[in-house]
Amino acid sequence: MSIYLILFILLVIVICTFGPFDRVPDQQSTSIASTKGFDVINETSNLTLIATSISGRFQSSFPPLVNIPAGGRDHFEVIREAFSRNSAFVSYNAVHADNRRVGTIDIEFVSYNLISGGIFATLIGPISYSKNFSGTAIYIANKDL
Repeated sequence: MSIYLILFILLVIVICTFGPFDRVPDQQSTSIASTKGFDVINETSNLTLIATSISGRFQSSFPPLVNIPAGGRDHFEVIREAFSRNSAFVSYNAVHADNRRVGTIDIEFVSYNLISGGIFATLIGPISYSKNFSGTAIYIANKDL
């Protein structure tokens, strides 16, 4: 039984050290770092997501604020490092076609260690969200009334 425990611990160490990488942000870097990709997908029928703020541990200093029209999407890369938790944040106003703000969206992208991560969101207004199984995409939709 103890041999299985030792093998499992060694496997975890190897995965954390040499796990699969999406991209390495700086080829000259001496630290073990990579990125984890996240998508924001606007599945609403009539709302544009107007980016209002961005902060945190993104691959580039701060990606540009990009508005996401109905049916559109945006992609973010968050730094991930061994044995650490990195977060990045983006906020949107949900704006109707007649330029009325109808809601707000605050999203946190989180990368844990080298192999896991997730998305946390707070929404106000006639909008809802769902996430994919792997926790790398958030789908914003009209709330069913």
